[in-house]
Amino acid sequence: MLGRVGLQTRIVAGSVTIVSAVLMILGVVLWRAITSAVSATAYQTSLATLATIVHEVQTGPVERAVPVGIQPLTSQRVQQVLDDKGHILAYSQPRYRDQVVATIQPKPLLGDVHTKEHYELPGVDGSSVLLVATRAEAQDGNPVTIIVTEPLQLDPEALSRLMMIAVAIGVAAIAVLTLVLRSAVRSTLGPIEQMRRDLEAITSSREAGTVSVPGRDDEIGRLGSTINSLLLRLRRSDAQRTAFVSDAGHELRSPLTTIGLSVEMLATDLPPQRRIVVAERALRETARLHDLVEDLLALAKADEARDQTDAEDIDLDDVVLLEVAVARAKGARVIATLEPARIRGVPEQMRRVVRNLVDNAMRHATSQIRVAVRVAGSQAVLTVDNDGPPVGVADRERVFDRFVRLDEARDRDRGGSGLGLAIVRELSTQHGGTARATQAPDGWCRFQVTVPASLDPADGPEAATD
Repeated sequence: MLGRVGLQTRIVAGSVTIVSAVLMILGVVLWRAITSAVSATAYQTSLATLATIVHEVQTGPVERAVPVGIQPLTSQRVQQVLDDKGHILAYSQPRYRDQVVATIQPKPLLGDVHTKEHYELPGVDGSSVLLVATRAEAQDGNPVTIIVTEPLQLDPEALSRLMMIAVAIGVAAIAVLTLVLRSAVRSTLGPIEQMRRDLEAITSSREAGTVSVPGRDDEIGRLGSTINSLLLRLRRSDAQRTAFVSDAGHELRSPLTTIGLSVEMLATDLPPQRRIVVAERALRETARLHDLVEDLLALAKADEARDQTDAEDIDLDDVVLLEVAVARAKGARVIATLEPARIRGVPEQMRRVVRNLVDNAMRHATSQIRVAVRVAGSQAVLTVDNDGPPVGVADRERVFDRFVRLDEARDRDRGGSGLGLAIVRELSTQHGGTARATQAPDGWCRFQVTVPASLDPADGPEAATD
């Protein structure tokens, strides 16, 4: 049920409810403060009145010590003067002319003050007064008892007016708060709703649409900027995916076409020598197709396995040594200089990185390849050099793009599928490292991969060269 209510309504309703509760608590606190103030005022007023009457009793006739009829008949302020036998000598209200307000037992001593809170006046419903009494010696030498009462609560009419004013102020405050909150929430959530509509209108990642971003540097403005950045990345990713699919289709079409033509030719009556040539060509294209599919699968796995859940400690020098042995078995001249270097990663992926770099060097080397592993600080550095021409400065980033072959490597037999170096960079990045093309000090072509090391080189054996 709550999910059907809009966020704006929930915010306003929740805020108003909280503020109303706070106002109620403040009202209770204020009421207690007023009650306490009234009680303190009643005590001070009653003592002052009592002192005045005592002075009048001691300096003049007792009958005139209390003025009669000044207070309203309904007032809870009462003053009486009683003789020692309890007879009323003076009174402030005619209704208490014959009725003693209170019988004080035991009678207070001369000068002592007797008090009693929340005393109810006889004959007055709902009265709550402060009763103050003392004994004093009259001018004629006879002791008298003086009684004064003072209300402990506001006058009902004043209380009614105060309550009406408080309710009116509370209602007005809540109304103003509701209007201000609605305006503020609408101003805050309006851009979000507009961004939602803009996103709803975008039906494809190929569209160049963006969301409307408010011109302010706050959370909502940054949200809009982040959404637009995400849309831009999605469009780039979609464009790259489209180009990748197109390039992959083009790369697959060529060997498939060659294999299909070769099969058709083998189905005809060919001379034995020609049949051997056609079969060898079909086998080469099949091998190239296999390598291309393997590279595509490696890229797909790399895109899906960015969390490195299968990572473990790897001796990078051992991985390189194994791939160097494979290259030598294929007839390549490889010089290896290896330092012990342990890294954290996925073994199969790191073998793929080394293998692709060595295979790339074998395709472009004139006669010799150098492979080196060393530890520089907290990084393990793998370099693979070949004595072929180095990659031009303008192409050193582009060479790692997918299906990219440089001009001197456009021959498919020499240039491979165009995915090997892309796989190297992708897997190196996933291992927290980098891959770059550069030039060795002696002018050889160099590819260098740097990944975080997990072993101090001083903990391992000396470097080996073979």
